[in-house]
Amino acid sequence: MSDNPFLKGFAGAMRPPDRSTPWQWCEKHLVVDDTSSMPGRWRSSNSPWVRAVMETAQDRHVRKTVVQCSAQSAKTQTVMGMACWIITESPGPSMYVMAAADEAKDFLRDRVLPTFAKCKPVAERMLSVDKLTVLFSGCPFYFTGAGSRSKLQGKPIKYIFLDEIRNYPEGAIELALKRVRSFWNHKIFMISTPSLEGDDVDLAYRSGSQESWNTVCPKCGRVEKLIFERLKWDTNPTTKPEGIWNYDALAASVRLNCSQCDHVWRDNPVERYQVARDGKFVAENPNAPKHIKSFHWNALLPQWVPWRSIVEEYLNARKSLKNSQPDYEPYKAFICETLGKSWEPSLGIITDFEFLDARKDAYDFNDAWPEERIRFMAADKQAAGGEHYWWLIRAFGDNGASRLISYGRAENTEELEGLRIKYGVSVKNCMMDSGYRAMEVYRWVQKSGWK
Repeated sequence: MSDNPFLKGFAGAMRPPDRSTPWQWCEKHLVVDDTSSMPGRWRSSNSPWVRAVMETAQDRHVRKTVVQCSAQSAKTQTVMGMACWIITESPGPSMYVMAAADEAKDFLRDRVLPTFAKCKPVAERMLSVDKLTVLFSGCPFYFTGAGSRSKLQGKPIKYIFLDEIRNYPEGAIELALKRVRSFWNHKIFMISTPSLEGDDVDLAYRSGSQESWNTVCPKCGRVEKLIFERLKWDTNPTTKPEGIWNYDALAASVRLNCSQCDHVWRDNPVERYQVARDGKFVAENPNAPKHIKSFHWNALLPQWVPWRSIVEEYLNARKSLKNSQPDYEPYKAFICETLGKSWEPSLGIITDFEFLDARKDAYDFNDAWPEERIRFMAADKQAAGGEHYWWLIRAFGDNGASRLISYGRAENTEELEGLRIKYGVSVKNCMMDSGYRAMEVYRWVQKSGWK
């Protein structure tokens, strides 16, 4: 083609539109930069879950796309591919916002410009690069940090990309989103690893369709959400000799189960690829407005993240919770960075019941527990089915640790006293609920020494 800019502009204007989806277009034109673990020609088969996300760039009904996902799971490469498609197939003033200006500068230099240069249709439209602005024919593309209020309040923008919004300063998102008001057909792309429940990432995701990745069982056809709780591994003398995990032995037993039949996916390239290839997004928010699409996936999905590493991270995070001075950061990182879920503070720690699960140990009632400091017994007088008592004995150690010693049903107070003596509970640490026949309970505890 001639270097004459007028001829190039005329040829570009007369070129028929490419009817391919954005991900199909990227398969024809996009080359992944050398900083990636999979450089070379971009293939959506490496990360098929991004196809649905990329299609929202072409969907005229969608104005906002939100992605909440685990770290290192193809999210940034997906956004760069969408940007390349926009520059050539639907150009308009665009902006890419990162947490800090220095971060945006490095990102532009190390990843974006090499990608633009290797994508022929994009490179042909590029006119100049000036600091954090790349000028294309019909499409200025600005890069900035979320901390620069003047940059966020400037020119009108048709396409805005908000990357890792969990790290933005307060108020930055609201400023950035006002930039698109001048374009009725604007597009907002928000993509981030989550942080806290109720923050900007969490609220943006909840406002949309909330589409999570589901596996499709090749045996029974069950469609089931891909969550960490479905990941199983063996606990036995081989995988955990003398109470210490042998991670090499454990790795061989890691698998994903179908909850309906006996099918399992093992942690090998072929079966891991099946999870991504045959799965699909399922929307969980039927009341979402059609113009907001939101997607979620976790580290179980990308085949380049071994399930073994996820299990190891989880077990090590559990160990940190059981220290005399519990360290919650590894568990928080596991929830946010690996599972792609928001961290839910509760009672100053976590709202998620996974916290309680992480503190559980496997033990039998008759196991010795050197950490025990004190034990208590409680009973509840009942009437249904004839007078009887439900009772429970629990031991406590330091820092809130506890173990269930035993529990059951007693037919009378004499049997309760026998159980107290059998399990070595001091009478001053025994108590009975007085909700039923309170006066009888009061007389008995006064005589026995219970509370």
